[in-house]
Amino acid sequence: MRLPIARKLTIWAFPLLILSAPALAFAETGGPVKSMEAAAILSRMTAAFDRLEAYHADVESATYRNGRRVDVHRFRYSFQKPGRIRIDMKMPNPGMQMIYPDQGGRVFIRFGGWKDFLTFRLTPDNKRIVAGMGQRFDQTDLGLLIANIGRSIGAGKKGELHVLETKDRVVWEVLAQDHFRSGIVTRYRYVIDPALWLPVTVEEKTPEGELLRIVQFHNLDTTPVFSKHHFQTN
Repeated sequence: MRLPIARKLTIWAFPLLILSAPALAFAETGGPVKSMEAAAILSRMTAAFDRLEAYHADVESATYRNGRRVDVHRFRYSFQKPGRIRIDMKMPNPGMQMIYPDQGGRVFIRFGGWKDFLTFRLTPDNKRIVAGMGQRFDQTDLGLLIANIGRSIGAGKKGELHVLETKDRVVWEVLAQDHFRSGIVTRYRYVIDPALWLPVTVEEKTPEGELLRIVQFHNLDTTPVFSKHHFQTN
């Protein structure tokens, strides 16, 4: 059976937005930051994630082309260690659920509503459910994002790291190897919440500064209580 969503699921699962305010400008960032300072912040983020047992967030993603927003996607991302993931789509395909992994390591998909009888089990890299830019839906995980940030300021760094720190945010900008596309260099901007020491926004631009994507984690809850059926796949 063919999925009717093949052409619609073109979102970026990572770390994937409609903004209530304009995106922060790259020009706001300050000067180069010392590697020791960056390492200390990265260590705080890693420790913050390590303390989590679970989290959920409302993820909003916007893709841009030639300066115009061309796609917007919204979904609830639920995560429970060691690796249980559930995605509840809000836009497009409201009511659709994806749960990772089932007993065979596949993705369990149900459509909900009057189409609740429609279920599928696919491999995570199936092209019908792989997000754009080479990223899978399950790779929206904050832990993976933090690891990728570490690579962006480490082995994958292609330019100086710039930082802006205020009372309510830490902003990093760096030119680095793309997280999911081999051989591509991307200008990343990360916004980190210093109250949680977790990343809450990712901006992607070309090296020349053309906006490609913005992803935000809204309503991030680091102490959710999931029902025993939340990640059930049968």
